Amino acid sequence: MLPSGIYLKLGFTAYVGRDYPRTWDIDVGNPVIMRFEDTVRFAYDDNDASNAEWESLSPGKGLIYLGEEKRPFSISMFHQLRCISILREEAIRNVTNPPGFMSGLGLHCLNYLRQTALCRASLALEPVTASPPVIMDYDYTCKDWSAVYRAVSENQRKHS
Repeated sequence: MLPSGIYLKLGFTAYVGRDYPRTWDIDVGNPVIMRFEDTVRFAYDDNDASNAEWESLSPGKGLIYLGEEKRPFSISMFHQLRCISILREEAIRNVTNPPGFMSGLGLHCLNYLRQTALCRASLALEPVTASPPVIMDYDYTCKDWSAVYRAVSENQRKHS
């Protein structure tokens, strides 16, 4: 096997060490409209149905496998969704743990989500209501996340 620097000079990606692209080059198609609204799905409850629904957001833990060595990678979208689910689990556990308790993984997720929100800095205007409940009811133009799910499913099927 050639050192990873040689692959870069020849135009190959080895997926070894730091020799990998920053994004997964898949076609996500045309933008889609996503309605942001309150939902009864993805409940906070700690029950089998809620847990299964949250887990379904990141099939196979959101991992893909690239290169000859089938190196595992996480896609940022799935990392974010898993972190939201982890923070939900932390909040449920806090009912029985000391106030303010958060695991190292929970702290990682809180920091990671803060950084991704800052990095992606959406300037979309969102209405503010004076009192609860805040009812979200507006549209965003988004990348087609269903194309990401299809590509991840295909990658996982090939490498299972």
